[in-house]
Amino acid sequence: MNARLVTVLILACAVAGCAVFGKSVGKVPDNAGILAVKCNVAGADVYIDKALVGTIQKADSRQDIVVASGEHDLLVKKFGYEDYKETISLVPGARNTIDVNLERTPTKAVSVQ
Repeated sequence: MNARLVTVLILACAVAGCAVFGKSVGKVPDNAGILAVKCNVAGADVYIDKALVGTIQKADSRQDIVVASGEHDLLVKKFGYEDYKETISLVPGARNTIDVNLERTPTKAVSVQ
């Protein structure tokens, strides 16, 4: 894929309010910021404003997401863990880092009679 097409795709996503997952996001559009998510659980799904934008590939490593500037609802979740929710505010051109620590959902003993 050529660089111009990648730039157009990133810009289109940023304008639409969606995100791009990856180690290197390249040039960030003027109306977007970078959200760097670090999570302790691989396989956790990342949502921005209720839209799935990616999955944590490797525990405890940062993954960058290009997000339109402004206020957004962040949700990180995985089955068997408590959901992580936070309202974030992104400034155009800035990088915000979020460290997410998912905790296991408590289990209850069930008695069968």
